[in-house]
Parts: sequence; C-alpha cells; structure tokens
Amino acid sequence: MRTVFVRLTKVRGRSCSRFPLIVKDDGAVLMDVMRYLMSCFAQGSSADSLRTYAGHLRDFHEQLTVDGREVSGTTIEYLNGYRAAIERRASPQYAAQVLRTTLSFLVNLEERCGVCGIVGEGPGYEVQITRTKGGGLSHPLIEGGRSPKSNWYPSDRAIGLIKAFGPDDPRLSERFTLMVDWCHVRGLRAKEVCALLVSQLPDSLSIERALEEGRMLEILLKVTKGGKPRNVEVHPVLIARTRKWIDTDRKSLRRVVEKRAREKGWSVPASDALFISESTGEALTPKAFSNSVRTAFLRAVNEGKLTKEERVWLHGLRKRMINREIDARPRTDANRREHEVMGQVGHASLSTLGRYVVDLA
Repeated sequence: MRTVFVRLTKVRGRSCSRFPLIVKDDGAVLMDVMRYLMSCFAQGSSADSLRTYAGHLRDFHEQLTVDGREVSGTTIEYLNGYRAAIERRASPQYAAQVLRTTLSFLVNLEERCGVCGIVGEGPGYEVQITRTKGGGLSHPLIEGGRSPKSNWYPSDRAIGLIKAFGPDDPRLSERFTLMVDWCHVRGLRAKEVCALLVSQLPDSLSIERALEEGRMLEILLKVTKGGKPRNVEVHPVLIARTRKWIDTDRKSLRRVVEKRAREKGWSVPASDALFISESTGEALTPKAFSNSVRTAFLRAVNEGKLTKEERVWLHGLRKRMINREIDARPRTDANRREHEVMGQVGHASLSTLGRYVVDLA
C-alpha cells in the first residue's frame, strides 16, 4: 500500500491543500477510508490531521493484509493484539493514537452500514465503547494516548541565543528571526506562522499611528488548529520589522526563485505568502521551519553556547509564551487568567491549556 495526495481539492465545500488517499498494490483506493477522511474534514479537521489519520489507517489495513483478515472480521481480541504489536515496535502513546483513529473509523463504518456489530455503545457490539461529555470515544484500547506532561520549556535566553545560529544567508537569517519572534512573542503555532499572508499585515500608516498611540494592532489568523479563525494582538514594532523584510529580503528571495525558474524553463506563480521558501517561492512549510529551529539549536550546542539540556524546539516557543503570559497576570478567582490566555492562544479548554502551563494539572 501507499499514500498519495490530491493537491488543492474541494472537499464538501472546503478547500483542502493535500487530501490523502490510501492506494492498494493493485491501484484500488480504499474508499471507506476516503469517506471517513472526508467526514473528518467536513467536521473541521485540518489537512495535517487527515495525513495523520491516513497514516494510522494505512497501518491498520496493512496489518489486516498481513494477517489475511477483512475489516468485517475485526474482534476485540484482534485489536488487543494489534495494540500490543504497535507498542513493541513504537510506543504505548502511539499505539493508543492509532487505535483511537481505528475505532473512530470503525464507528463511521457502522453508521454507514459498512460493518455490523463491531464497535458501538451497548452489549450487542464486539467492542463496547462509551462517549465522553464532549462526544469523543472512550475505551481501554485508546487509553494512554497522551505523552507524559513535561514541565520543561525553553528559556528566553536560550531562544534569544539560537537566533544567531540560524541560516547563514542574511535574508534567510532575518526570516528565521522573525518567525521565531512571531512564535515566541505571540505564541503562534508552526502552521499559523507559515500561513501568514502579506495582505494580512496592517499598512505602514497604521503601524506608525499604533506606535504613536502606544497600542497593539490586531491581526486575524485565518489558518489555525481546528480551522476556527481568531484575532491576535501584535506589537507594531514586530509588524514594522516584518514589513521591512517584505520590502527588502522577501523581494530579493522572489527574484532568486524566479531567475532559477526561468533558467529551468518554468514559471513561479504569484504568492501572497509572507514567509516564503527560497526553493519554491511559496510558503515555507512547518516541517522546514521546525528543522531550522532544531538545526540552530544544535549549532548553538556545538559552539558551546547552550547545553543539550537547554533544549529549544519549535513548539517550545509557544509553550514559553503561554507560561510568560500566565505568570504576568495576577492570580484571580475561577481561573480568570487562564481563560484570558486560552482565548489569546486558541485553546478550547483548560485541560488542553494545562498541557503547556507548568502549574496546571
């Protein structure tokens, strides 16, 4: 089996940048998986989430093929053995995540009458699930999916140090520094900072007036985890620095990409992406940005500026911002400061925020 991606397609009225399809060795698409992923996307899942779910379900179907079984023959004993096998080759956390997706897929099949009596609520099912208050699945097979909470986050000092160890090209170095600051100062996720557009930034006059009046500027994030837009307040100095990069280094990078494309006989489409790749002229990918943070950290370690224990990683920038914002607010009744930060960083509940904050359970 293999996974292929359909680029820039419409799925039930929503645009999907990369929709995954699982294709068998004979070229047939696993249609039930496709319908399940379409259902997930229609309910708000992101393209990145679809890729994760597709990976889980490909693993499940490959195991079925190895064992000579059909989906309709799934039993609780088989799923228990499948989880144990994943734990041996990966981890309990990953096994729980794969089984969560698998059970969700089987529930979807039950609802569409693709299978009967495998997963459901009540004694008539092989795998008897219950529902959480939020409507999610609950079953011993999917327990332990979360990694143990860590109270570690990078220090401001360490984050500041890695900026000097970014890409050697000055244009890319400034892009790296800006992207780190957007995540460290405003708590943006990787996908959110990579999806920023030039057209989203306030103009120079708005920046000047905000500086004069000592106020923040509001930017609407259109690409977020879960797909729900949210507003973030950004200091005008950070926006002004970003505007300067757009007017100088970004233009220079575009020219380099366009020249390389002309030499190869192809054209580069116009892009409104803010932080563009020097290779494609399109938005830098979250994976590429994450790798650049990791590389800068390792360079700082090799130069003796940081130790391996002073780890800096991309999502750690967001974790540092959240803890800084929590600590800066007075502790009041009913978790008021936590609720304020929840809205600011786009968390839906205190439990998800608590995975970031060192003094929350």
